Amino acid sequence: MPARIVSFFRNLLRKRAVEQALDDELRSSVEILTEEKMTDGYSQSAARRQALIELGGIEQVKEKVRALRAGRLLEDLATDLRFTLRMLRKSCGTTAVAILTLALAVGINSAVFSFIDRVHLRPVIKERPEEVVSVFTARKGPERGFRPFSYLEYEALGKSQELFSDVAAIMPSTSVVGREEALRRSFVFYTTDNYFSLLGTEPSRGRFFTPQETRPGARQPVLVASYPLWQRLGGSEGFLGSTIRVNDTPYTVVGITPRGFTGTTAVLAPEAWLPLGMANTTSSPLGASAGAGSAFDPREAALMVLGRLRSGLSLQAAQARTQTLDRQLNRLSAGPDRELVLTKPSRAGISFAPMGDSIEAVLGPVALAMAAAVLIIASLNLANLLLARGLARRQELTIRLSLGAPRSRIVRQLVLEGFLVGLLGGGLGLALSVWTNGVLLRNLTAQFWSTPFSIGLDLVPDVRVVGATLGYSILAVLVFALVPALRSTRIDLAGDLRSQSAASAGSGRHEHFFSFRHCLVMGQVMLSVMLLSCTGLFLRSVLKAGQLDLGFVPQNRLVGELDYTFGRTTEDRVLARQRDLLEAISADPGVVRAALSTQVPYGFAVLRQDVRRGDAGGGQTFSAISTAVSQGYFDAMGIAMLRGRDFTEGEAVRAGGRTVAVIDETLARRLFGNRDPLGLRVELPGERSDSGREIVGVIRSPRHQPTGESHPMRIYLPLAQAPDPHVYLHVQLKDASSLPNFVAAHRRELRAADPACPLLLTMSMSDFVGHNMALWSLRFAAVLFGILGLLALVLSVVGAYGVKSYLVRRRTREIGLRMAVGARPRQVIGLIVRQGILQTAVAVALGAVLALGAGHLLASFLLQVDPADPLALSGASILLGMTVLLACYFPARRASTIDPMAALRNE
Repeated sequence: MPARIVSFFRNLLRKRAVEQALDDELRSSVEILTEEKMTDGYSQSAARRQALIELGGIEQVKEKVRALRAGRLLEDLATDLRFTLRMLRKSCGTTAVAILTLALAVGINSAVFSFIDRVHLRPVIKERPEEVVSVFTARKGPERGFRPFSYLEYEALGKSQELFSDVAAIMPSTSVVGREEALRRSFVFYTTDNYFSLLGTEPSRGRFFTPQETRPGARQPVLVASYPLWQRLGGSEGFLGSTIRVNDTPYTVVGITPRGFTGTTAVLAPEAWLPLGMANTTSSPLGASAGAGSAFDPREAALMVLGRLRSGLSLQAAQARTQTLDRQLNRLSAGPDRELVLTKPSRAGISFAPMGDSIEAVLGPVALAMAAAVLIIASLNLANLLLARGLARRQELTIRLSLGAPRSRIVRQLVLEGFLVGLLGGGLGLALSVWTNGVLLRNLTAQFWSTPFSIGLDLVPDVRVVGATLGYSILAVLVFALVPALRSTRIDLAGDLRSQSAASAGSGRHEHFFSFRHCLVMGQVMLSVMLLSCTGLFLRSVLKAGQLDLGFVPQNRLVGELDYTFGRTTEDRVLARQRDLLEAISADPGVVRAALSTQVPYGFAVLRQDVRRGDAGGGQTFSAISTAVSQGYFDAMGIAMLRGRDFTEGEAVRAGGRTVAVIDETLARRLFGNRDPLGLRVELPGERSDSGREIVGVIRSPRHQPTGESHPMRIYLPLAQAPDPHVYLHVQLKDASSLPNFVAAHRRELRAADPACPLLLTMSMSDFVGHNMALWSLRFAAVLFGILGLLALVLSVVGAYGVKSYLVRRRTREIGLRMAVGARPRQVIGLIVRQGILQTAVAVALGAVLALGAGHLLASFLLQVDPADPLALSGASILLGMTVLLACYFPARRASTIDPMAALRNE
C-alpha cells in the first residue's frame, strides 16, 4: 500500500483516539457538574440541563457528539473499504466476470440509448421546441397539392402577429461545395437572418447572417459552415474568414454552427447555410419551376417556412385560426383557393409536404427492446453469480456472526462490494459505449459520403446518459448484492456451526427442476434464442440481397459524378464538353465503352416524369423514372436490350434530332399490354412535340432499390434532347484486374481530357451499389443483431456453466457417496446432464415462440425472408442448445473424475 495511504489511516486512527478521550472527558465533566447542582437543590434533570448550559450549551454538545459519530463512521467505512478490496482481490476471477458482464451489457445499452436518444427522443430544437411548427400550403379538397411559398407569401406570414412571434424562410438547394480536390455535391440551405435565432441556437465560432445580407438583391457571398464541413476541410482555427466555393462562386466563411446542429432534422443536415439574398445566383432551388427566375419573384414558389407560435398558443389552436391568413395568401396567388397546414417539424427530413416520423414508431422500440433483452440476460447472469458467491460465503459469515460481528456491519460490507463492482462495470461500460458510438459515427459518415447529406449526429454521452449508465450499474449490483447479503446473514448459528458442509444446509432447494437459479438460466437461454433467430433473419436478408438479379452488371465498371453547373457553362458548351470527355475516355485502350446518364440505379436521387400513350385519347398516365443517356449507355451498364435498338449518334448528340425514347418492359406492358411497342409513341406532358416520342427500343427493367418498388417503370431519352449539367459517367473496363489502378488514374484521365472537369465522385459500380442505404441498413442490422446475439450466447453459456459448476461443488459429498457404492462415471455424467437437457429444451421451445413474435415485428425490415424462416429459427435453437449442453457437460465430466475417498475426507 502506498505511503500516503498508510499515513492517512494512521492519522485517522490517531484522530479517533483524541476524539475518544474528548468524549470521555466531556461525559465526566457533565456527570461532575450534575452532582454539584443536585447538592444545591436542583432535580436530576434540571441539574443535568444546567451542567450542559455551563459547558457551552446543548447545541454545541450535540454538534460535538455528531462530529464524533461522523468520525467513527468514516473510520468504519475506511475499514470496510479495505476489507472489501481484499475480498474482491481474493476472488478476482468472479469479480472480473461480474465487471465484464455488467460492462458489456450496460455498454451496449448505453450506446443504443445514446443513438435512440439523439435520433428519436431528445428535442432537436433547443429553445421551447413545442412552439416551432412547419408551415405548408395546400389546395382545399381531397387533392391537397402541397407546394412551396413565394417570397410575397412569406412576407405576409411574417407580418401576422395573431399566430406567429417569428417566421423564417428556407430555400433548399444542391450545390458543389468545397475547395480544389475536396469538392462534394451537397445540400445547402438559403435562409433568412432569423432562421438560427428562431431555432434557438448560437454559433460555435463567428456569427450568423445579418438582415442586410439576407434582404432581396443583397448578393453578399457569406457562408455559415456546418461543423462536419469545417472538420472535412481540415478543422483549422483559420477557417473563419477563409473562402469556400459553392459552384462557381467564392463565399467567405463568417460562422460555424455548433457540433450536432442539424436544423429541424435529427440526423441529416446541409453542409452550409447561405443568405437568402444570394438565392438563384449560385444554383436553382429545389421545387422551383424549370427556368425559374429570382427566388424573390412573386410568381415563383420555392420557399419552405418555419414559424414560432406566440407564447401560450397550442398547435391545434393556431390551426383553427388560420382563416384570415388563408384569405390574405389567396389574394396574393392567382391559383385555386389554398389553406395553411401547421405541423410539428419532421425529424426524418425536409419536404414541401408534411412528412411523418413513421420509422420512429418502429426503429426506436425495436432497438431498445434488443438492447434491453441483452441487459436482462446480463442481469440474470449477474444475479446468479452474486447469489452463488453469497451462498459460498455462508460459512464465513456464520463464523463472523458467531464471534459478535453486527449483522448491519456485514450487510454494509457486502453492499459496498456490490457498489464497487457496479461502479467499475458502469465506468467500463460507458467507455465501451463511447468507443462503439465513435465507430458507428465513422461508419455513417463513410456511408453517406456518396450522398449529398451531411451527418450532424453528436453521440457523445450527455449527463443523462452517463447518469443512467452508472445509476443502473450501481442499482443492479446493489439489488443483486443486497438480496444475497440479507439471505446470507439470516443464519441459524447453532445449526450452521454444527454443519461442516455447506451442501448439508438444504442443498436440495437448489437442485429441483424449477429452482430460482435454474429459472434464471432458462430465462437467459430463452432470450438468447430470440436474439440469435433475429440475427439469422437479417443474415439471410443480406445473403438474399447479394443474390438479387440487378438487371445490370456492376462488375468491371466505374461510375463518376460530374456537375458542370460549377462553371456556369452554357447548355451548348456543356454538351460539347460532355461529348469531348466521352471521346477521350473511350480512346483509352483499357476501356470497352463509356457513357453518360442523368440518374443511376441504386442511387439516391429519383426524378420521375408522367408518361402516357401518344395515340388518340392518350389513356392512363403513369409515373416513370426519366433518365437522359448518351449513346452506348445500355451496353456500358450491361442492361439487356430486349427489342429494338439504342439511340443513334445523331439522336444522342444533336439537340434537333428525332424525338425518340427507350422504355423498359414494365412500362411497355403497362402502356400497351401485349402489343409490340416498337414504332408506337409516348407523350410526355410539357414537351412541345405534338406527335410525342417514338419508341425505338425496349430494355430489361433494371432494379432501382433492393427493397420497396424494386423495378419501377423507366423511360430513357437522348441526352442531347434532355440536357443536364449534372451527369454520371459510366466506364466499362476490359480487364477486372486493372480496376484498382484505373480508379487511381481516373481523375488524371479526366483532367487530361478536360482540365476544368468538375469530377465529384469516382468509385467502382460494385462499391456504389454496396453504398446503397437500404443495403447498408440490412448489413448494419445484421451486425448489430449479430453482436447482441453473440453476447447473449456467451452470457447464457457462462451462466449455465456457472450454475452447474456451483451445484456440482455443492453435491461433491453426494457424488462421492454414489461413486463409493459403485456408480460409474457415465452414470454420474448422465445424472447431471439429464436435467440440463430437459431445462434447455424447455427454454429453447419458449425462446422459439418469442422469436416468432419478434420476427413478425421485424418483417418490414427483412428482404425476401419469411419472419418465421425455419432455417434461422432452427439454426439459432441448435446452436444455443448445443453450446448450453456443452456448458453443462464439462462440470459433469469433471464431477465424474472425483476420487470418492478424497471427496468424503474433504466433507
